[in-house]
Amino acid sequence: MKIVITGTSQGLGECLFDSISCYKKRIKLLAVSRRFTSKQIALAESNNSLKLIYMDFSNIESVKNNLDELDTGNDEEVIFINNAATIGEIKSVGELHLRNIIDSINTNFVSPIVIVNFLCKKSKLVTVINISSGAANHPIDKWGLYCSTKNGIKSFLEVASIQNNIDVINIDPGVMDTCMQNTIRQAQFHGVDTFIDLKKKGNLKSATVVAEKIFDSYVKDKIIT
Repeated sequence: MKIVITGTSQGLGECLFDSISCYKKRIKLLAVSRRFTSKQIALAESNNSLKLIYMDFSNIESVKNNLDELDTGNDEEVIFINNAATIGEIKSVGELHLRNIIDSINTNFVSPIVIVNFLCKKSKLVTVINISSGAANHPIDKWGLYCSTKNGIKSFLEVASIQNNIDVINIDPGVMDTCMQNTIRQAQFHGVDTFIDLKKKGNLKSATVVAEKIFDSYVKDKIIT
């Protein structure tokens, strides 16, 4: 069994990495990120079941040039945790910068599609655990890039799940205490006060707790069986 997880340098991705890397039974963990923590690098140096793969999801050439590192073997089942994402610019349409538009679409939409396509070509069964968002289903003022790309990848995966060799689990983890939330609280848009109040009142979810729940609910049983 191989598990591929993206965006492991911080937030939920880092917490998922910690949960999975601690469970050493019959798994190979492929961590995909544009950077890694010193702890992850040290762990990979002493653990043959862990592989760190450098990819910048905003750069399709970076993804394409490193795809072969994800080769899981034709006879293997693989779990792909699609976690890497960017909030992008929180601005009105007409104020968005072209570079940020492209980066957001590549990171949240195009790169995950490229990886899912590659894994399905190489493996008999792919289970995609897609870390989604409420923004994938509900428009939020000035969140055009994030809402549309999260909705887009969710839609793509729903179509892909019609195939017999792909299982898809969409997970909305809720509002967590992460760097992305810090970015959101500093932006100006209708509804920002809701996010500020969640932080002030201590109502943000712990990324560690969410990661452990995802592992226990959707990953652990697959590893055991």
